Amino acid sequence: MKGYRMPDPQKPPAGQMNTLVKVFRSGEMARAIHICEKMLAAYPRAVVVMNILGAAYQAMGESEAAAKAFGRAVSLKPDYTEALVNRAISLTSLGRKDEAMRCYDQAIALQPQFAKAHHNKGLLLFERNDLPGAVASFQKAVAAKPDYLDSWNNMAIAQIMLGRFEAAGQSCDRAISLAPGRAELYNIRGMALNKLGRIQEALGDYQRAVQLKPDFAAAYTNMGSAYNDAKSHRTAVDALERALSLNPKTAEPWYNLGIARQGLEELKPALESYNRALQLKPDYASALSNRGTVLYELGLVEEAMDSYDKAIALDSSLAPAYNNRGNTRSNLGDREGAIRDFQAAIRLDPGLAAAHRGLSHIKTYASGDEHIRQMERLYESFSPDGRDRAHLCFGLAKAYDDTGNHDLCFKRLAEGNRLRKKHLDYRVESDLRRFEMIRQMANDPIVTNPAAENRADHRYIFIVGMPRSGTSLVEQILASHSQVYGAGELDTASDLLTPVVSKESKVSGDGTQRFAQAVALLRKGYEEGLSHRQFTETVVADKMPLNFRWTGFLLAAFPEAVIVHLERDPVAVCWSNYRHYFSGTGNGFAYDLTDLARYYKAYTDLMAFWRKRFPERIYDLNYERLTEDQEQETRKLLAFCGLDWEAGCLEFHRAQRAVRTASAAQVRRKMYQGSSQAWKTYEKAITPLILALGGCAASQDPV
Repeated sequence: MKGYRMPDPQKPPAGQMNTLVKVFRSGEMARAIHICEKMLAAYPRAVVVMNILGAAYQAMGESEAAAKAFGRAVSLKPDYTEALVNRAISLTSLGRKDEAMRCYDQAIALQPQFAKAHHNKGLLLFERNDLPGAVASFQKAVAAKPDYLDSWNNMAIAQIMLGRFEAAGQSCDRAISLAPGRAELYNIRGMALNKLGRIQEALGDYQRAVQLKPDFAAAYTNMGSAYNDAKSHRTAVDALERALSLNPKTAEPWYNLGIARQGLEELKPALESYNRALQLKPDYASALSNRGTVLYELGLVEEAMDSYDKAIALDSSLAPAYNNRGNTRSNLGDREGAIRDFQAAIRLDPGLAAAHRGLSHIKTYASGDEHIRQMERLYESFSPDGRDRAHLCFGLAKAYDDTGNHDLCFKRLAEGNRLRKKHLDYRVESDLRRFEMIRQMANDPIVTNPAAENRADHRYIFIVGMPRSGTSLVEQILASHSQVYGAGELDTASDLLTPVVSKESKVSGDGTQRFAQAVALLRKGYEEGLSHRQFTETVVADKMPLNFRWTGFLLAAFPEAVIVHLERDPVAVCWSNYRHYFSGTGNGFAYDLTDLARYYKAYTDLMAFWRKRFPERIYDLNYERLTEDQEQETRKLLAFCGLDWEAGCLEFHRAQRAVRTASAAQVRRKMYQGSSQAWKTYEKAITPLILALGGCAASQDPV
C-alpha cells in the first residue's frame, strides 16, 4: 500500500507488492488474502503484507483474523502506527474496546500528529458517550489535518449533543467550506442554528439540504421540527408528511407531526401521530409525555396520567413530562402533587419557563421567596422578545401580586400580554368580522333543521360567556348532579363552524343554506366526538365559553338543548382575562386592553342578537348573584335545565373531576365572594379599559 516502508530485510520484490496492492484496491479480497498468505510463506517478517492481509480480512467481516494479522505486524514492528490503528478498528468490531483504546493511545504516543488515530479514538469515545473526550480527539485530528472533513462533521454532532451550539455551527461552517455540496452538513448546521433560536437560518439550511438531496427524510423531519418551533404548524405538517412519504417507519417524524397537529388543536390526528411514533419506538418517553397532554385535552384523564407516568418511568430526567403531569394534577385539585411535579421539572431544567409559570399559578408567595428570585434571574437571561420571557412575565406578575408589589405586577403583566399577542399574531378585527358573518348567516328566521327532529343520544347544556366569567364554576355545579356529565371545554363547535363562516368556506350556498348545512355537521360532530368517552349520564354539559358565538347553531342543531349564559361585571371579567396566560390560541383578544374592550362589546351585541331569536332557551346567570345567594340561584339554574334538585350541587367543590381551565383551583373551594372587586387594586393602570367599556354592564336583574 502507498506510503508504507519495509524496514525488514526480507522485503518482497516490488513487482509482487504492486500486484498485491492492485488486487486489494480492486476489491478482490479473497484473492488478496491468498496472495498475502503465499508471500508471507516466503517473507514471514513482511509487516506491510501482514497489514494488507488484516485489512482484507476486515473488509470481508472476519475481524478475529484481521486482529491477529495486525497483531503479528505490531509484534514485529511495535512502532507500526498504521497497523496499530487498523488493529484497533478490528478489536472495536469484536467488542474489545478497551484493547482498541490502548492501541489508539499507543499509536498517538508514537505519532502525535497522526490524524486518523485521533479521529478513530474520537469515534470510540463518542460511542462510549464520552462526548467531551470525543470532541477533544476530533479537535486534535483537525489540528493535525485541517481538511479532515469527517472529523469536522463528527465534532459538530458531538458539540450539538453537548449543547455547544455555537461551536457546532462553526465546525459545520468549516466542513461546508470543504464540501459545499454535501447535504448532511447543512442538516447538521441547521440543527445547531435551530437550537440557538436562529430558526429562519436553520430553515434555510434544511432547504439547502433537501435541494441537494431530495430524498433526505431526516432533513425534512428537522425542517418540520423547526417550523413547529416557529409555531408555523401548518407548514410543519407539509414537511413532516414529506418525510413520512420517504420513510414512514421512523418514529421522529410521527412525533413531530403530533406536535404540529397538537399546535393546530387537531387533537385526534395528534393522538394518532403520537401512537404511531410509539408503535415504532415503544420507549419514546417524549412521545408518551405529549400523548398524555392530548389525552387530557380529550377528557381521558386516567389515560393521560398513565402516559405521563410511563414517560417518567422510562426517563426520570424528562422535565417536560413532570411539567405536563403537574398541570394535570393541578387541574385535578392535587395541589401538593402538582407543586412536587413543577419543582421536579424546574430542578431538571431550571430554564423550563412553563414550569415556573405553572408553579406560580398554584402557589401563594410571601416576600423573600427564593422562587421569585429564581424567576427574576431567569427573566433577565431570556431574549426580550422570546416566548419563554412571556411565561416568566405572567409567573412574576402572580408572585408580585401575592406580595403586594402592584406596580411591578402590572409592568410584568403588560409586557407578558404584549409578547403573547405578538407571538399569536392576533388581530381583533378578524374576530369582529367573524361575528358579523355569523349574524349575516343567521339573520333570516331560523327554522329547526328537519334532520335534527330525531332526538340526539344526549341532552346538552351549553355554558357560554366570556372566559373567566364563571363558566367553570357553573359546570362544576351541574357536573355534581347525578344526571350530568361535565365534558369540559369541547372544541367541537369551533372546529366545525369556524371554517363554515370564513370567506374561504368550502360549504356552498347562501347564508341560510350554509347555516342549515353547518347545523347538520354540528349534530353529527358532537355525537361522534363523545363516542370515545366513557360515561353513563344522559345530560352533557359543554362549558366552552366562546361557544357564545355559535349559540344559534347549537340550539338549531339540538332542539332539546339549552344555553346557560354567564354574565359578570365587565371590568372584572376583562381584568381577569388580562392577568391570565391561556395555553391555547383561541383567546388572543385577552392580551390587549383595547382589544378586550372591543371584543367584549362585540360579544354583548352578539348575545343580544341570539337572545332575541331564542328568548326561551337562553338563561342569563349573573356570576355575582350566584356567589351571593348560592342555593337560590342554584335551584333556579337546575330548574331551567330540567334537572331535579340535588343538594350535592351545593357541595360542588368536593367533586373529584378534572377541570381543564385557569379556574381549576377556584372550583376546588367553597363558593366565595369578592373576586369581582380584584381589579380595583389596579384601577388607575386599567383606566383606558374602564373608559373603553363605557356603558357595558352585566345584567343585574333577577332572571
